[in-house]
This record gives sequence, C-alpha cells and structure tokens, in this order.
Amino acid sequence: MNPNDQILIEKYLNGELTEQEALNFEQRLQNEPDLLRATFADMVIDLSLRPHPLVSARNIVDILGDDLYSDTAQITSSEKKPDTEKTYNLQELLSFFQPLQHLETAAFSRSADTETQNPLAQLVVMPENGINVVSKQLLFDFDDAVEYPMELSILNNREQVVLLAAIPAQVYNHTLNLEALNPGRYYWHLQLASKDRKINRKYGTVTGYFFVNKEVLPR
Repeated sequence: MNPNDQILIEKYLNGELTEQEALNFEQRLQNEPDLLRATFADMVIDLSLRPHPLVSARNIVDILGDDLYSDTAQITSSEKKPDTEKTYNLQELLSFFQPLQHLETAAFSRSADTETQNPLAQLVVMPENGINVVSKQLLFDFDDAVEYPMELSILNNREQVVLLAAIPAQVYNHTLNLEALNPGRYYWHLQLASKDRKINRKYGTVTGYFFVNKEVLPR
C-alpha cells in the first residue's frame, strides 16, 4: 500500500478531506479494489473507537454497494458489533433531522424579546434552542421556582410524542433522561399541569428544539 494512500484513507475515515477530495477518493474506491479492501479493513478496526461507528459503515456501504462485504473483507466474530446496535442509512438519518416548520416558528419566538414572552417562557433559562445532546440528558433550568407542577412533552419531527415527564412545583431545575431516543431533531413543549384555565392562560406555554447526536450526520 502506498504510504500516501494510507494517509488518505485515515483522513477520509476521520472526515478530514474537503468535499471534492472525498468525492475523488470515493471515485477511486469504486475503481481500485486494493484501495477499497484497505479502506474497509481500516474502517473495521476503527469501529470500536468511534461513536456511532455503524453509521459510518452504513454510509460507506451506501456509496459502494451492499456487495462490499462479499469479496473485499471478512469481519471476525470478535470485531462484529452487537445486534442491539442500531444502524441507519443516509436517507433515514436526513429524515430524522428535518425541521417541522410550525414548531420551528414556536421555538423561534422563544428567542425573541423577553418582554413580549409569556411568564412561563421567561422562566425557562435552559436548554438553549439548537443544543446537541450527546450525554442522553437534557437539563431544564428555571430562573425562579414555578409554583405549579408542569407537564413536559418531547416530540419528534413527525410531531409524535415520544416522552412525557411531570415536573413538580417549586423546583429550579429538572433533568430529563433521553436514553430511549434515536438521533434526530426534537421539540420540547412545557405547560402547567393545572386544570385552572385562568392560571394556564396567565402562564402560557413554551416550546424549544434540540438535537440528539447531531454528529452522526455526514459532513
């Protein structure tokens, strides 16, 4: 293997090539079996070292074809990832991160002048809109303790409720566990858990958006 090609392989797998350099390299992969075998072998070795490694593997398969495995490399049982690891193709990943316009608009209004916001929106200090969650925990921080319990809903970008949480009264923060969520774009919606319509109207509701593992998207 040409030492320059080995350096090129490492840069490709690390996402360090420019867009044009990556396209040129992928063209070579389709025409040079030896380079393809070396690239795939390096990728297999790298699987246990990368977050979401199977996403990278799936993207390369999408580029080169599913027959990549048949005659280019063999993965030993010790190198295989557990069956519980989820994999996504590029189209699925892109769909997970598509914005939902009316919720984007609602979330954007949260960033407007605080004097025009309702009381509940003014109380929510964190999370900031657009935060990328990699720790599987989303922290809500309040400027002051809310005197009423609240309901927190997490929606995916198909407007399906994927998590519900109850936040008790008189707390200054709340941590939500996102362990069950796939990578993607999500929205949170906060409102009082009160049956008093007058109080609900007074406080209003607040919506924001965040990402889970945005780094899995191709660069």
